Formats: sequence, structure tokens, C-alpha cells
Amino acid sequence: MFTNDLAEVIAIEGRILSVQPLGNRGGVKPPIIHGVPLGLNGIDNFYNDVVIKIGSIVPIFYTTSDISNFLIRNNKDVTSTRENSYNSCFALPFTFSKESLSIPIPSELKEVGNKKFIGNLNHEGSQLSTEEIKSETDVKAESISLKGHDHNYTTPAHAAGTGATTPPNE
Repeated sequence: MFTNDLAEVIAIEGRILSVQPLGNRGGVKPPIIHGVPLGLNGIDNFYNDVVIKIGSIVPIFYTTSDISNFLIRNNKDVTSTRENSYNSCFALPFTFSKESLSIPIPSELKEVGNKKFIGNLNHEGSQLSTEEIKSETDVKAESISLKGHDHNYTTPAHAAGTGATTPPNE
């Protein structure tokens, strides 16, 4: 099917990597492999992405068949006589390091680092934040707007009534 290696990321251009396989093969250092596509964890418009940096160690796979026509032209005929070529290589979006091996396996799912979510999010269950929660527009609980809701008020200057609240300290 394929063979694999660990490789160091040497250069990044979009989702295309240049990688240097680690170690030697029969005493010969493998060449830097250019044009290695970095896979997505997911499909077309629903995926998780990760940050890969120069110096990251990633798994690479050499396919048995030539995949260049598929990558360039989306041609699903991937058979070829160029088996196990450095040109038919892809990388997966996870990394290895000595430091990562010292991180204990968590008892619950963890995501570490900043995350940008594009699309709608429906959440069931409680949410706890140890930091501020912000919105650039408004926050609503059912139909009640946090930004534009009214309160009943009674002040010495006004008779009891209902109206828009004023900003704090006014």
C-alpha cells in the first residue's frame, strides 16, 4: 500500500510542504521532498486544522501508486509504473516531539491553543468560562437582548415606568 517516514518540515507554502525525511537509508540521507500536500483532518468544508511550523516533525507516506495526477487534475486514475516515488508523498497534520511525549494522556478531551471557529455552533450542556466572554454584536437569552432590553425603573427623577436602561454611572 505505502511506506512511511517521519520528516522535518523545511518549508511551507500554503498547504504544500517541503520535508526532509529523518535518518539515513543504507547510509544515504534521503533528499528533501518538495510539493508534499498536508492533509486535512476531515473533508472539504468540515475539518479541523492544526498549526504546522518549520521544524515540526510530521509523518509522511509514500504511496504505492503515483498520486500526482489526482493532486494536480483530480484524475482518479492513480496507477503508474513510478511506485514508491518520493514524488508520490503526502503528510498528515499531526506532529511529534520529545516534549509532546511528556504530556500525560488526559482523562477528558482537551484542545490546547487558540481556536478560530468558522460556521455556526450549537452547544448542548453547560459552559464555564474562566475568562471574559465577548460579542461584537449582542447576546440573547431566548428573545431577551443583553444589549437592547428594557428594565423597569424607579428613580427620584422619574416616576415608576418601563424604558431603555441607561449605561452604568450615568
